[in-house]
Amino acid sequence: MKHLLVLLSLFVLTHSSFAQQSFSAKGNNALKVDIPNRNFSVQQTKAQSIIVDIEVSTNYPKAVIEQLQKVNRYKVTSKSQDGTFVLSLPNLKNGVTIGGKALTETIKLSVKMPNGFTTKGNTIFKAENQKTIDQSVQVNVRFVYPTGRTAAPQAKAPSKGGAVKRSAKKKVPNSTNEVQALYGDIIIGNMPIDDFYD
Repeated sequence: MKHLLVLLSLFVLTHSSFAQQSFSAKGNNALKVDIPNRNFSVQQTKAQSIIVDIEVSTNYPKAVIEQLQKVNRYKVTSKSQDGTFVLSLPNLKNGVTIGGKALTETIKLSVKMPNGFTTKGNTIFKAENQKTIDQSVQVNVRFVYPTGRTAAPQAKAPSKGGAVKRSAKKKVPNSTNEVQALYGDIIIGNMPIDDFYD
């Protein structure tokens, strides 16, 4: 019970969101997770599918990261290459700045694979009793955000009486323009995020 309370407390204190994709690795001999990371862990389970959990911790809040998701920054791609099924996040290669400050992304990977599978580095090999992999691959991407804002708030215009009006309600920005008005221009590589929508 004590452990359950600690886990629930941690869940409530952490701001996070979740995305999921599924792939078929059938017909391949191995699965390579070609995603830059700080921590790669593997666990054998009784599950029949391969589960890849990706945790992305960032230095900007959900509203900013959602804009990057819209232009597929965190979209996992797959390809079959010489009998190996390769998962990657190719759009991470481009650096991102928001209002002139660099976006930092710390990535942790955790792979759950069926009993009998083996690993070497970031590559998972089929069980010896299988001709090829016949499992599906489920990829879960979880985002962890900081609890406070990272950019300085924009100055508010004074009201008619000369005093700055304070809003009782905090408006959460949704559109790219609203997010950029609050945090600054989002630049991916050398291109403004707006160019990715064209």
